[in-house]
This record gives sequence, structure tokens and C-alpha cells, in this order.
Amino acid sequence: MVHLDPRPDTPTADLVKEALLDARELLQAEVELARDELRREIRRAKASAITLGIALGAALIGVALLLVGICLAISRGPLPPLLFGAGFLVLAAIAAVLGYSALPKQPLPATRARLEADARILKEHLV
Repeated sequence: MVHLDPRPDTPTADLVKEALLDARELLQAEVELARDELRREIRRAKASAITLGIALGAALIGVALLLVGICLAISRGPLPPLLFGAGFLVLAAIAAVLGYSALPKQPLPATRARLEADARILKEHLV
């Protein structure tokens, strides 16, 4: 990038051309940074979805085993299915908490901060 000397004898057209080129480069850099951040967010969302899927599966198995335990409580030997069911429900709760905590709360925070800073800098230069 060639920077022109903003002396009074520098043509306005050249200064405008340089400003447009700088703005274009800035925009390209922002788009690339946003893409990178979006890729990271998607990876985190995938991991969160997998963990939440495990939580759902474990919860379904736990509920099924608890129901089996209740049925067996009416007849004989309810303790093993109840313990397995409770264990799966605990596993489901842990997986659900981990999956929920991995979800992005505010998407693209770094891109937002950079764009706000860029806008603030542009305002200062234009004033």
C-alpha cells in the first residue's frame, strides 16, 4: 500500500483514491476475520450439539430405566434398574450443562468489537 503525502499540492483525486483503496483493504480484512471467527463459532456449536444429543439420549435411557424400575418395584428387585436410571439421569444433567455452557451467547464478539472500533475511527477522521 502506497501512502500519499497529504500536502496541499497533492491532488484531491489521488487522496480520494488512496482512501478508497484503504477502505477496500480494511473491508477485505474484516470479511476474512469474520469468516475465521464464524468457522470457530460453528465448530463450537457442533460440539455443543453433539453434547446435547448425548444428554438427550442419556435422559431417554434414564427415564426408560426408571420406568422399568417402577414396574419392577411393583414386583421384585427394583434396586438395579433404579440405580442405573438415576446414573443415566445424572450423566444427562452433566452433559446438558456442558452442552449449554458451550453454546455461543453472543455471536461474533471479536468482529463486532473491530467493526465498532473501525466505525469510531472513521468518524474521528471524517470530523
